[in-house]
Amino acid sequence: MLCAQQQMVKGIVRDTEGPLPSAAVKLLGETDRLFGLSDASGHFAVGPVPNGRYTLEVQASGKKLLQQKLELKGTNYGSFSLELEE
Repeated sequence: MLCAQQQMVKGIVRDTEGPLPSAAVKLLGETDRLFGLSDASGHFAVGPVPNGRYTLEVQASGKKLLQQKLELKGTNYGSFSLELEE
């Protein structure tokens, strides 16, 4: 039996003044839609996420929408540090 690789996508959301709590984090794939929120320290974890191509969207009140294309593969996706602009 074969299992697809799946890992958590983790990171921190910041602006120029520091961590951003309650930022909406979305991972949009061809068939998968995963959602999460950053905690009080700006940290987020979404998943488990199967390998594939995704658009990572991060949005917080009063900030510009951040969109980033990702190709997730392997057994460790690493951690993302994302900075939102006014």
